[in-house]
Amino acid sequence: MRVVVTALAKDDVRQIVAYYRDRSDRAPAEFVSELEDLVAGIREQPKRWPPLAKDDRRRVALFPRFPYELIYLPAEKQIKLLAVRHEKRHPEFGTDRD
Repeated sequence: MRVVVTALAKDDVRQIVAYYRDRSDRAPAEFVSELEDLVAGIREQPKRWPPLAKDDRRRVALFPRFPYELIYLPAEKQIKLLAVRHEKRHPEFGTDRD
């Protein structure tokens, strides 16, 4: 299944990696590795993670070790990655993306 990453999601990832780069030598690579593993799992089982809200087609996947959530939209032939948000962000952050 094809994975499409929106420009806004790419920007989210860049900001997160820059944040960790200022604090650790290993954390940026570990974050990216965890993101890749999460995307691979979503690709295998797109509906594994719960909907963002009731009657919402978008879903939210939690990072196992980092305090982030990946908001994505599964479709028949592709998965669109919409946002990567910190768990402490306002619940509306990233939900206006599609």
